[in-house]
Amino acid sequence: MKTTSHIGRSGAFRAAALTREAALNLSFADLAVVCGGIRCDRFDEAASLPSKVREHRSNDGYHFDAETKRTLPFGCEYDIKRTVDLYDGGARITADVNPANGGTLRHFELDPVVISGSIRRFGWQFDGEAIRWQDLPPAAETVLDTPFAPAVLAVESASGLVVEIGCGDDLWRHRPELPGNTPHCLVTAGPEGIRMQRTILDFAADAEVERRPWRWEYFAAWSLPADTAAAPTDADDSTWPQDLPETGRRLLADGSRTGSCPTSAPFRRQLRNRIRAARGDLRLLHADAGLCTDATHTGRTGKQQLVHGNAGELLAFHQWGARQLAARGSAFRISLDDTGRAAHPGLAGALDRMPLPLD
Repeated sequence: MKTTSHIGRSGAFRAAALTREAALNLSFADLAVVCGGIRCDRFDEAASLPSKVREHRSNDGYHFDAETKRTLPFGCEYDIKRTVDLYDGGARITADVNPANGGTLRHFELDPVVISGSIRRFGWQFDGEAIRWQDLPPAAETVLDTPFAPAVLAVESASGLVVEIGCGDDLWRHRPELPGNTPHCLVTAGPEGIRMQRTILDFAADAEVERRPWRWEYFAAWSLPADTAAAPTDADDSTWPQDLPETGRRLLADGSRTGSCPTSAPFRRQLRNRIRAARGDLRLLHADAGLCTDATHTGRTGKQQLVHGNAGELLAFHQWGARQLAARGSAFRISLDDTGRAAHPGLAGALDRMPLPLD
């Protein structure tokens, strides 16, 4: 069964999704990104046995997605479902793990990320602040050692390419507060490149662990230097949806509301209507990519506050909107506000151009 797809703009990037060795491989002119496989109770996904592989490419060529189902036949056995949703500018990756035979998941490592090539600088942010850029150290060293992974790890190449790897919109799952659990994120950097290891679950031997399935999402976004993608010239520049009810705005930790939350139902409805009504090129300005704590935006009505991001939702909107307008011979862009551009340099560049069909 085929599990590798080479897709993308000629000379811009190539991608391989859901191979046995990695969830996603991205190859650019001067940078390579490898998001390896997960580990369940210290068993590698590479040792799993496939039961289903599905690939789909949209008829218009703008969208590719892949899905695999595998069984890891060690320990209690683990049913693993992986999905990758990719277009010209970004990818969303999901890992679903279901311990079988009444077992539990006590140790989990999300896909390790390795970035190599001509790296000019790199940095990270945790809560939507500007990226903290720094140069590569002359020798390999640990540059970040924290309980939780940063919301975004960004890398800029010598050519000006910017790639960011970020936690999914389910940010709360990447920052679990569970009794007996000791999560750990380690980032090392040096002349050979950058490596991020993300241990999300590591329960103590005497900790009680709930029998349940688990899910984690994360994303990749990239901004290419001297991009030749078609960009609107006479775009209908519209301000980002502003006249939203309170339920469509971002909820901050202190209980106040601000901006807009792309994950909320009122926002989704308004944006979809705006795209459907467009009669030419459309560019949405001052987009809000900040974090939100309103749990109802995630569909979890039993909770009051769950911190979630919006990068994955913005990528999905950009992909969908671009396909809708491309069918009418028009183009679609999303321009982040100043705060969003500083916090998401790769995402900002990906959104603020019209993607092209994949090869």
